[in-house]
Amino acid sequence: REFRYLQCTSKFFQRESCKGAFIAQRFLERAVLDELNGIIDKFFDEEAAGKDLSLARKQEQKKKWQKDAAVYQKKIIELENAIKSSYLDKTKGVITEQEFITFRCDFQKDIQSYQDKLSKTEKYIGILDQELKEEYSIKNILQKYRNIKQLDRSMIDALVDYIEIGRCDKKVHKTDLPPIKIHWKF
Repeated sequence: REFRYLQCTSKFFQRESCKGAFIAQRFLERAVLDELNGIIDKFFDEEAAGKDLSLARKQEQKKKWQKDAAVYQKKIIELENAIKSSYLDKTKGVITEQEFITFRCDFQKDIQSYQDKLSKTEKYIGILDQELKEEYSIKNILQKYRNIKQLDRSMIDALVDYIEIGRCDKKVHKTDLPPIKIHWKF
């Protein structure tokens, strides 16, 4: 049975940046697997307990905001057409110049109000889209690596940003692990 030990490569470039801790590859793999499986189990337990409801609520909210945005766009078009119509009425002599100016000012205020509402609604939709995309991305990543027993290089590259390994000052047993902190990409 072959034993491989890993050491921080930055120790050779800057001594201050790394304490020079060594760790057996099998212990590090076990620590990463245990933490990953713990995260996955917790995620899917929370999902079963209501996280899917949160996604459904966000999708419903997005649909509502999209309907609101469509209503605002329709109102803006109607108001722009009302300005054109009142101009035609002014040219035909149906309304006076002063009435046209009053109508136009009122319509433009309403248009500006609907444009502001539309802008805010589109901003909220964009934020919600980003949140949904992130949640689906995390769910897909965790679903892909659910119930894994062995790590390989591609999994590590896909999941782990970097790992910090501290020095084990007091080692009671030879299998005692130094402090390990895993920084995930998700």
